[in-house]
Amino acid sequence: MQLDVHFDSAVSSKFPGLAVCIGTINNVHIKRNNEEIRKLKNAVYEQVKNKYNIETLKENATVRAYRDFYWKLDIDPTKTRPAGEALLRRVLNGNELPTISSCRRLQLGFYENHRAHQRV
Repeated sequence: MQLDVHFDSAVSSKFPGLAVCIGTINNVHIKRNNEEIRKLKNAVYEQVKNKYNIETLKENATVRAYRDFYWKLDIDPTKTRPAGEALLRRVLNGNELPTISSCRRLQLGFYENHRAHQRV
């Protein structure tokens, strides 16, 4: 499948490395509850808590890069957090990550695949 993407000149000049990535996931099995995912999430919670500190998170190079990108888009990242930072903060504050149905993800992928032949 080939997808031709053409960005407006104002967008491409402001973000010269901007790219679109597409992937396909096959053999998805939809389950309401999954013990393996629960165990994986618990392991990730521990890794995040061991690696990051809520007080210094904004100084992390990756978090800083996303915040800088948001500022370039005129979005205040202290009011509208980049998704990755928001999820890290959620875990560091002792909250769980949301559970997303694989069925919803599958529908989103189908929708995007359906539109892939159109000019973007």
